[in-house]
Amino acid sequence: MKSFSTILDALSHHATETPGQIVFTWVDIHCEERNKMTFKQVEDQSNAVAARLLKLGCEKGDRVMIAYPFGLEFLAGMFGAMKIGVIPCTIYPPNPNQLKTDMPKFRRFAEDAGAKFALSTNMFAAGMTAASVLYKTGVAWIGTDKLPIKKSNPSKPKNYEIFVGEPEDICFIQYTSGSTGRPKGVMISHDNLSETCKAGVSLTDCLKPDDVEVLWVPQYHGKF
Repeated sequence: MKSFSTILDALSHHATETPGQIVFTWVDIHCEERNKMTFKQVEDQSNAVAARLLKLGCEKGDRVMIAYPFGLEFLAGMFGAMKIGVIPCTIYPPNPNQLKTDMPKFRRFAEDAGAKFALSTNMFAAGMTAASVLYKTGVAWIGTDKLPIKKSNPSKPKNYEIFVGEPEDICFIQYTSGSTGRPKGVMISHDNLSETCKAGVSLTDCLKPDDVEVLWVPQYHGKF
């Protein structure tokens, strides 16, 4: 089995070698498939996000909040940020029906992370923009699911080479659930993530490339 130093290496390899292979499927509570993504789609959409973040002036080491509603859309935001060395910080999105309590908490997450931008779907970002101004979060919401993608041969974002990705680099920040105190940000390196993936593979070494594995895990951990 081919070994990869980072998850970005793995994505790039599979997007080239098996671009049309389904890599993620989102299933709702009724076990109905709602969305699918191929390796190529994840690669192209994350490149579009990376290009958008570069245009906004983001640099290696900056942090962005990842606050998408449930679904596969968050993958492009996560990978797009990683591709230019920007660190995604994952949290549950504020509840539009509980803005009075959720927006101040969101502001605390963003201030703790030092993030100036939050990535989400276009629809959710549009709704949160006014709320962020009202509650003075200092964060600009960016929609990522409608970014333009060149269908024929999508080019990598300009200055993509500024970040190669080393195993010891921070891959993302995951906030704890806060069940025993205020949620804390845990820095996960590329090496941490790679080793976790390898451990998962070792537990399911009977699986073949075309097999389907069902994962029942939270999309985020940092709760309001």
